[in-house]
Amino acid sequence: MEIFKSIVLVLHLLSFGALLGVVIAQFKPAAQGAGKISKGMLHTSLALLLTGLLLVGLTYAVGNEPNNLKIAVKTAVLLVIFALVIMGRNKERVTTGYFGAIAALLAVNVALAVMW
Repeated sequence: MEIFKSIVLVLHLLSFGALLGVVIAQFKPAAQGAGKISKGMLHTSLALLLTGLLLVGLTYAVGNEPNNLKIAVKTAVLLVIFALVIMGRNKERVTTGYFGAIAALLAVNVALAVMW
């Protein structure tokens, strides 16, 4: 079970890195008025959400007790990121500020994971 949990953790971290990379890559097009939310952003934000929830379930499955407040706050931040990605898909052009908000929320979520 621990091996499976480690694999899911790696997928979670890869999803974070992929989403951050795609968001950063969109800053230049957004500054030129051509920023878009790609399908990759949608898929990686969904992967972050699913792997995060799976990690919580696996933590319970191996008999550990996660910090439920921390999980709730991190899930809320991730749901805001997911909502921004979904709402941004309906826009023709997305601004650098919009991508900056997504990147900042990703940084907040990492800070919560590491420092809490």
